[in-house]
Amino acid sequence: MKDMITIKPIRDVDRIWLPVWISQRWRTEALVFRGEKNLPAELPGFIAFIHKMPVGVITYRVKDDVCQIISLDTVVHGKGIGDSLLEKVLDVMREQNIHQILSSGYSMKLKHYLDTQDLTSQEILNLLDLIRVLKDADKARCLPPLLEGASLGMVFEEPSTRTRVSFEVAMTKLGGHALYLKPGEIHLGERESLADTARVLSRMCDILMARTLKHETMLELAKYATVPVLNGLTDYNHPTQVLCDVFTMQEFMPAGKHFSDLNVTFVGDATNVLSSLMHICTQLGMHFTHAAPKAYQPPKRWIEIAEENCKNSGGTLEITEDVGKAVSRADFIYTDLWWWVGQEDEIPDRRKAFMPKYQITTDLLKKAPSHVKLMHCLPASRNVEATDDALDSNYSIIFDQAENRLHTQKALLVAFLYPLLKKNGPEEKKVWKDKIHTMLQKF
Repeated sequence: MKDMITIKPIRDVDRIWLPVWISQRWRTEALVFRGEKNLPAELPGFIAFIHKMPVGVITYRVKDDVCQIISLDTVVHGKGIGDSLLEKVLDVMREQNIHQILSSGYSMKLKHYLDTQDLTSQEILNLLDLIRVLKDADKARCLPPLLEGASLGMVFEEPSTRTRVSFEVAMTKLGGHALYLKPGEIHLGERESLADTARVLSRMCDILMARTLKHETMLELAKYATVPVLNGLTDYNHPTQVLCDVFTMQEFMPAGKHFSDLNVTFVGDATNVLSSLMHICTQLGMHFTHAAPKAYQPPKRWIEIAEENCKNSGGTLEITEDVGKAVSRADFIYTDLWWWVGQEDEIPDRRKAFMPKYQITTDLLKKAPSHVKLMHCLPASRNVEATDDALDSNYSIIFDQAENRLHTQKALLVAFLYPLLKKNGPEEKKVWKDKIHTMLQKF
């Protein structure tokens, strides 16, 4: 029997269970829209049901003749439930002669971004929309100073090029300030506990990003921080990188395709980038393949997360040693370093396992569809995991990908920080200016 979807207005009886449903989906009962907290369970809206089971909810409010979509979430994908819920709200607005609709696109439910799994697929899509708008505004030299006066604390246990530069430039372009705290400059877990470091930085900075050697360090920083924390890479994952990656895929997506149509193939070692990439791709319903020697394939727990994502999104996951088959249907081929700092003793074994079968060459790229694009998170060991002619070919979009780190960081900073900043008008600012000026007369 085909699933019958019915959509009904939120009733008083629904408000008994709705707070729990929203908390389970959003991990909080209160959502921030334009600096104001809202309780979606108390707002008007609609619920989608399949066989009397709730599968989607939209809530909204009307303020100053503008309809503000506060929350929109579905637990079943691929059936157009979100569009149907939104259409119900639009019908109500037409009846009330209200024509301006605002989405909560960058009103994030979460305090931190530590893992792609922290976000729903809809939140990921909202972030991609925000990246696009901010990138276009930047290119037009019309980017507003959304984070004016705010400070970003950047904690690095490892050196960085792209992550450091992209976050620092992003914060500057948004009107804020970024502080680079490099290894040895702060007492990260040595002379001062991680908890105390997180608490102190939270009192002086509005938002933090960190690159830590161990994922556990990142989790502890976030546990004790009272401001948002963004994960700039750990030994487990690299969520800011892969958000940039799927945005880049969106820019170079073959005509007529959607995320759910894409075939993404990662060739090489099961790195922290592979961990995040396989998870975000399966969250968005893509068909993800990892090609690598058996000994360098992902651990069971990574695979289980991706398989659960596939159940919810309709995506697929394949782990194989057959690199030729893996690239034969790929829209995007992604590779990464075969070894990293601390793995020097393994280099001979790793080189033997990967070379030449898993090296990206133009000959290998020619086995893929003609529109295939080559991606690499960089830095690259040229003529190791990929040859010069492949990295510099027309297939390659690695430098478009690198640039998009900047636009992605702008979106993350705005999404997680802007709703928390108090927006003072000129009159309030003048009051404080006068108070300070009066105090200065005493000196």
